[in-house]
Amino acid sequence: MNSNLVVEGVLENEGTNYFTNSRLVIEQPGSDKSVVVRLRTPLEIQRPPSGQQSIPPTQADYLGKKVKIQGVLKEQFVRGLGRAVVLESAQPPSIE
Repeated sequence: MNSNLVVEGVLENEGTNYFTNSRLVIEQPGSDKSVVVRLRTPLEIQRPPSGQQSIPPTQADYLGKKVKIQGVLKEQFVRGLGRAVVLESAQPPSIE
């Protein structure tokens, strides 16, 4: 395992709740296959008062969008799936 690769597709949440049971996956259009991903982005952040610098994107900012994720495939425990192959991102995804 521990293979470096880049995956492109649409980021979706297959979990039942974004905050308490999130399971992010990247899906290929026209395919029923998906890869579980762990992003290096926050789940949520406190919005700064107006007039301050821009804020970093959260995971929700990428949902439903076509993204490119660079990362490492690792076998990990995933709630609801057990042991699974997970793409652990090396950096935040880029939106295509």
